[in-house]
Amino acid sequence: MMQPQVFQVIKDYIAEGGEAASVIEKATVDALTSLMAIDSQATSELILSSFTHHHTTLLDRLQNHPPLLYQYLHAIITAQRRPGHEGEKGGLCLSPKLHEKYFTLMCKYSPESVLEYLQASDSLVSLEQCLSLCKSHNLTDSTVYLLERTGDLSGALDLILHDLEANLSDLSKAYAEEEEPGAVPAAGEFYTLAYTAKERDFFYAFSYLHTSVHIHSHSHPLS
Repeated sequence: MMQPQVFQVIKDYIAEGGEAASVIEKATVDALTSLMAIDSQATSELILSSFTHHHTTLLDRLQNHPPLLYQYLHAIITAQRRPGHEGEKGGLCLSPKLHEKYFTLMCKYSPESVLEYLQASDSLVSLEQCLSLCKSHNLTDSTVYLLERTGDLSGALDLILHDLEANLSDLSKAYAEEEEPGAVPAAGEFYTLAYTAKERDFFYAFSYLHTSVHIHSHSHPLS
């Protein structure tokens, strides 16, 4: 992996100006994609601090490298949340279209970050587009959060129940496999003989929770 000092040397040459700086700048721009592959964070910070005028060039080159494009956009957005960052002073900004691209890539390459991103920011991506992307990538927690924000509490509850039912089914099958390899439990049938009291209590509690929520949702329908 490239040593961090290399990026600092580039910054130092650029800061000095002159012919050497021009040579270093050209060489760096020519190698931007390779530098991103080596150390995306350091390269992104270099662009933000010294090469914001090459932002469009790097975007064009990263179109065929989605994981690197995500890392670059992530570095920009993270940096611009820090007041007074050099990237902001340089006038670097992302269009709504790029924010949408960033969110799409996040759903694919960093799904565990989506819910926190939605909760922590006023995204430039429309609520409807975020919801559509979360649904298409099966991001249950994020989808439930967005459904609640749109006021679709019934849809949010239905999704929670569906996810709970799927988890319960998987757990039931796992118990069945332990009890008798190849066996598949019938609906509502649970295998507990081979397990400790604590494991059985957890399993029954999980089943009871699912049944209780299901009954409550039918007894008290949401408008």
